[in-house]
Amino acid sequence: DRDVQNHVIVRTDQGMILLNAYPYAAGHVLVALGDPRPSLLDYDPEQRRALWGLVVAATALVDRTLEPQGINTGINQGRAAGAGIPQHLH
Repeated sequence: DRDVQNHVIVRTDQGMILLNAYPYAAGHVLVALGDPRPSLLDYDPEQRRALWGLVVAATALVDRTLEPQGINTGINQGRAAGAGIPQHLH
């Protein structure tokens, strides 16, 4: 019910794509599954496919709307890697 206030731009049964509250650059979006896990390897193969599907959708959205010269894709896993909530990679 609060997707607009939380800047969620896509929501699926598995997860979401949202505008980052603290963007590093224009077009910085965040992709996360609804089932929080601290590590990519803590997800089963089906969940990793769902995560990657959301990454592909986010890439297509950024590419289509901003037409950037390049796109960086990464995973923040753990506080040292930039995860604001270390128990939930994004």
